[in-house]
Amino acid sequence: MTLSTAPRVAILDALRGIAALLVVAAHFGSTLSPAFGEMLKNQLSLGQLGVMIFFLCSGYVIPLALEQQASLYNFWVRRFFRLYPVYWLATALIVICGLSGALMLSSVPRAHITAELLAANPPVIALANATMAQSLLTVPSLNPVAWTLTIELLFYGLVSLLFACGLLRYSLIWTLGCLGLAVLSETVMMPVWRSALTGLIQASLPIEVLSFLAMLGCGAVLAQLHRREIPWLPAVLVIAAVFAWSVVPHGVFVLPGDRIARPLALIVFCVGLLLSRRTVPPIARFLGDISYSVYLFQFPVIWLVPQTSSRPLTALVWLLALIALATLTHRFVEQPGIALGRSFTGAARRHAVEVA
Repeated sequence: MTLSTAPRVAILDALRGIAALLVVAAHFGSTLSPAFGEMLKNQLSLGQLGVMIFFLCSGYVIPLALEQQASLYNFWVRRFFRLYPVYWLATALIVICGLSGALMLSSVPRAHITAELLAANPPVIALANATMAQSLLTVPSLNPVAWTLTIELLFYGLVSLLFACGLLRYSLIWTLGCLGLAVLSETVMMPVWRSALTGLIQASLPIEVLSFLAMLGCGAVLAQLHRREIPWLPAVLVIAAVFAWSVVPHGVFVLPGDRIARPLALIVFCVGLLLSRRTVPPIARFLGDISYSVYLFQFPVIWLVPQTSSRPLTALVWLLALIALATLTHRFVEQPGIALGRSFTGAARRHAVEVA
């Protein structure tokens, strides 16, 4: 089976839905209970687990989507209209609430920090955040989850370069290259990074960006292995190397909970692929469909929906509000954006893989 004829893998929708709920659980829980947040850092980071599953899903489908669309223009146009409209809506909501003073009325301290960041230089902060690449510009993100989207953009750039050079299919090699650079960056070069990024850590990409790219590459390796396009032994060895690097303590910015979450994400993803022939429940497909909006709007919901006297009730109200909002934005912003992207790239590739 070739990349151009590979069918959509429905289990990825379920995995994206699970990933979104894990991230939401981490942020809801740590907001309502600081003790819960400390437990996540030291035992199992649910947020990191969810993000890594998202990265593996992207690594699986993005190279496939690029091969199917057979054009960098088609790929980037579709990615732009898939990602940016709803991202701009979430960013605009935060900017409006910040400038109007609504965030300062929130009972959540993180909302006050965002409002103060925005107030420092509203045009520059807002415009930089509109690019989705603010982390590359060392500009603080108004939406705390936006740093992961910058990682995704870097991955799109990497696979685009590989595609242009005819190297995209060699996932084993370029994933191993990312991993090797990650090991070098986070061991030998760590003192340099610590010195260079002093005071800028919160405004910059995480130092372990190369490790994240290796994880995304691992998704590409698993995709080719799943479609039997590469030998199983070298694929397993590369995946094992990424797994081992995720477990081994390294650097000063990888928390104990992260070292458990990252390899666990690989295990969850592999189990998901083994179950890919099973029927995915409609609710799982639905959560996968709205997962991008759920991811983007979780902090606006935390900041703007008042807390009740009960933590469990607050979490339930937040979750219901978030799902309702995400359903609306998926229906009226994401889907029209996807359709607009298709209209700009013609009808020839309408059956190309859609990715969240």
